Amino acid sequence: MHLSRLLAALAIASVPAVAHAQPAPSPSKDLAFKVVEQSAMGGPAQAGTKVLTSATEYKAFLGHDAPASVDFSKDVVLAAAMGTKTSGGYSIEITRIELMTYGITGGMAFVDVVEKAPAPGSITTAVITEPFVAVKTAKVAAKFVFRNAPAPTPAKSFQKVTLETRNGSVHPAYRSTLSVDASGKFHFELGTAPPIDQKLSDEQLARIKTAFAAADVTTLPKQVKGPAGLAGGSVIELVSEVGGKSYSFSATSGFLGAYKTRVQPLVDALDQVKDELAAKPATKKLNGFVSVSGSTILVNENKSSVWSVENAPWKALLKKLEGQYVTGEAKIVKKGMFGGSCEVLSLEGTNDSLSDLNVRSAPKVFGSKTLGKIKPGDRVVITGVANGSFYEVSFNGKKGYAQRTKVQVGRATLAPVTSGITGALPPH
Repeated sequence: MHLSRLLAALAIASVPAVAHAQPAPSPSKDLAFKVVEQSAMGGPAQAGTKVLTSATEYKAFLGHDAPASVDFSKDVVLAAAMGTKTSGGYSIEITRIELMTYGITGGMAFVDVVEKAPAPGSITTAVITEPFVAVKTAKVAAKFVFRNAPAPTPAKSFQKVTLETRNGSVHPAYRSTLSVDASGKFHFELGTAPPIDQKLSDEQLARIKTAFAAADVTTLPKQVKGPAGLAGGSVIELVSEVGGKSYSFSATSGFLGAYKTRVQPLVDALDQVKDELAAKPATKKLNGFVSVSGSTILVNENKSSVWSVENAPWKALLKKLEGQYVTGEAKIVKKGMFGGSCEVLSLEGTNDSLSDLNVRSAPKVFGSKTLGKIKPGDRVVITGVANGSFYEVSFNGKKGYAQRTKVQVGRATLAPVTSGITGALPPH
C-alpha cells in the first residue's frame, strides 16, 4: 500500500511543468526617418534609388551638397527619383522603413517608395519636372532594399481642416485663420476684426469635402519651398485632422510646385465659402442681464463679456427691461477683449396671456388678417417694435405682428416650442 502511493507520487513529480506561453517576437519594426529634401524640381534626370552614406555620394546622385542637418557619421540617406517628366502632377515619397529583426532577412530594412502620376485627362502644368525625395535614418540596418508600395487610399473625410495665411509678419493684423469641422461648423478670424462663426450649408460643406478628397492631404509633404531668393510673400499652412492624426502642409502662396493641382482647389473652396459668409454680418447669441448707464444700454453676459446696444429702437425697449434677463440674437458691430458693441436683431418672449395670441398681417387689430396663433406659454420671436401697441414678430418664417400687452419679454424661457413658430428672421 505504501509502495503504490510512493510510485504514484513519483509519477506525478516526474511530469514536466507546463511553461506559460510567451508571445512570439515581432518579425519587424518601423524605423523612424526624417525628410531631408523633397521637391518636384531639381532631381536626377534618370529614375532610380540610392543608399547614400557620404557627402560625396550625396552630391554625385542629387547634384548638390547635403544639408547641414545630415550627419553621415550616424545617418544614412535614402533617395528616390522619378527622372525627368514632361509635366507637373508627378510626385514621389518614402512612406515606411521596415527593419526585419530575425529570420533569413534579419538585419535588412525594406524602404517603401510611393510614386504618383496625374490621372488620365487631368489638367497639369506644362513644365519639365524631376520629382525626388531624400530621407535620413539611423545606421542600424545591414542592408537597405527599396520596394514599390501601393499609394494609400486618399482620405475622403476630415474631423477638421484649418487654413492659416500669414503675410510676412507675425502680427495678428497680417494673419488669417479659417477652419471647418466635419459637421460644417465654420470659424474665421482676420486680425482684430469680428470673427465669423457660422454653420455651412450642405452644399457648401459638400464643396469642401470634394476638394479635400482630391487633395489627398495624407500624402502631401510638410513643406514646399519657394524659389531661391524669394523674400516675404504670403505663406499658407494647411492642417488636416484625419482619423485622429494631424497632417500639415505649408508653402509660399502661388508656389505650390507639383502639388498645385491638388492643394489649390481646396484653398479656393475654403476661400470661396469664407467670402460667401463674409458677405453676411457676423452674428451672435445675446444672453444676459440688462443694465442702464445714462444713454448706454448694456447686456451683461458675464464679467468678461459685456455688450453695448447701438440701435435706438431696441435701446428704448431694453431700457424698460433693466435688471431683467434677456435672450436674443445680435449683429456684431465691433468686438473687443471683453465684449463689444452690437445691434439687436431679435429678442425672445413668450405668450404670457391665458388665450391664444393672434399673429396679424399688420400692426393693428381692425383691418388686418390673422396669420396664425401662438399658444399660451409658447415662444415669440420679436424682430422689431412696430408701434406702441404691436411688436414685429417672426412666425413660420414670415413677418407678422403681435400685441405687446400679451407678450412677456425679459425672463429666461425654457419651455419647448410647440406651435411651430421658428426663430428665423424674416427677409428684409
